[in-house]
Amino acid sequence: MHVTLAVLTNRPRASLDELLSFLGIKDFFDPSPLAMKFSLEQLEIESESNKKRVLYVGDDLPDCICGKEAGIATVLVPHARKFEELRSHFTYALSDMSELISLCSSGKT
Repeated sequence: MHVTLAVLTNRPRASLDELLSFLGIKDFFDPSPLAMKFSLEQLEIESESNKKRVLYVGDDLPDCICGKEAGIATVLVPHARKFEELRSHFTYALSDMSELISLCSSGKT
């Protein structure tokens, strides 16, 4: 199975690199500060049918809002500070980051 990964964040690059390293997934991403629309265009997934194959992974309400406004399923990460308060706003809420691989493989997106 081929999965294309991208990171869209407002975090400073050093902070993002630290977080991705902590999660053990830094080598899977080439972080970029580009806006969501540009990212979707670059990945050639602007169409509604292709957006169903995309997950917006975040840790706060602005991430959820951005993903939903773009028509993309949202995923709340387990280390979110307000996890219990936020979980009902997101399409999916992970209890462990390893669940992200299962979610991508399941075809639910």
